[in-house]
Amino acid sequence: PEALTAFEEFLARYPEHPHADNAMYWRGECFLRGGDARRAISEWEGLLARFPLGNKVPDALLKLSLTHRRLGDIAAAERAVTRLLQEHPDSDAARRVRAERQGT
Repeated sequence: PEALTAFEEFLARYPEHPHADNAMYWRGECFLRGGDARRAISEWEGLLARFPLGNKVPDALLKLSLTHRRLGDIAAAERAVTRLLQEHPDSDAARRVRAERQGT
């Protein structure tokens, strides 16, 4: 809860900071680890909308895919992973997806 509050205060105080997308990404992680997958999804979708060129976009897409899959929304999971592979093919997140698909 303290981390969520700190990230929220950071975003309120510095909404255009170069690390604002990172704060949103980690808020999503906090929600997910706290058992609120739907709020995590909402946070990562907000990151994608607000910072489409941010450095956490590939990671957010991967997390969206994994979380949607965990919740049983396979179509949404596939949309996120397809976007990741098409828009960020050289990212660590895309390499992870390809490695998992190859069974390595």
